[in-house]
Amino acid sequence: MKSLKKIALVFSCMALLGAGSAFAADAAQSSPLDEVQANPEVMRAPGTYVTRGEIVAVEDGMYVIKGEGSRNMVAAIVDRDTYVVEGASGKLRLPYALKEGQKVTAYYSATMTRSMPPQSHALAIVIEDSEEPASFFEVAQASLAKDGSYVTVLNTNNDVIATIDAAACADFAKIKKGDKLLVWSSMMTMSLPAQTHPEKVVVLP
Repeated sequence: MKSLKKIALVFSCMALLGAGSAFAADAAQSSPLDEVQANPEVMRAPGTYVTRGEIVAVEDGMYVIKGEGSRNMVAAIVDRDTYVVEGASGKLRLPYALKEGQKVTAYYSATMTRSMPPQSHALAIVIEDSEEPASFFEVAQASLAKDGSYVTVLNTNNDVIATIDAAACADFAKIKKGDKLLVWSSMMTMSLPAQTHPEKVVVLP
């Protein structure tokens, strides 16, 4: 009888180990790091800079922003190709909505003049009108899950990976390379690249 109990115990342990291995394999297969490939060289020399701060001067389509980020001060050139958006709602605004004294986050080209402050074309300016405003996200890679339940995207700086599902964006399966997104996310890992599962995502036109 004791021998039978020992045999049963051995088989139970083997079954648990097998289940654990299968779970680990599934987890490994679903890792965002396996869905897209980040390039460390791009992370070291990003094409998009970010400064979060206050508009301290406005002149002829140029908005001087002082704060923290890639540059402590930058003169962001805003034109018809620049996205100006409300951070809370994601609503697109015209450039005249930007005013001196506003809190904003500017996303701009790493190609800048040598002037003081340096001038650069603004890709997007997000108006900081909430505690957790959206982030601008340009897609460099997009990989749809095999079961179609989510899409994994990597930004052009290769420093953020986002896993987007239907709860965040109804048309998540259509997201592709080159798309510009607004991403609302309350949590992000400290890894490189950082990983996040956004609560809301809007695909910009």
